[in-house]
Amino acid sequence: MDVRLTPKEFELLRYLVSHEGKPVTHRELLQAIWGPDYGDEPEYLRVFINQVRKKIEPNPAKPKYILTEPWVGYKFVSPQ
Repeated sequence: MDVRLTPKEFELLRYLVSHEGKPVTHRELLQAIWGPDYGDEPEYLRVFINQVRKKIEPNPAKPKYILTEPWVGYKFVSPQ
């Protein structure tokens, strides 16, 4: 299955995959992808996470790969 990701979507997914199984905070993700001036814009992240989920999840409403860690951030879990 081919998935077309924008450069930012790819960076976001690559970063999450590189930290597989570990929760990554909103601030860490924002600063890693958008730069050190970011960190207080979780709405950016929400939009991009939703876009990536629509492209890679079988059912984006019930994600299996990119999981939300409430009040922390997100975690990538690889398909078994």
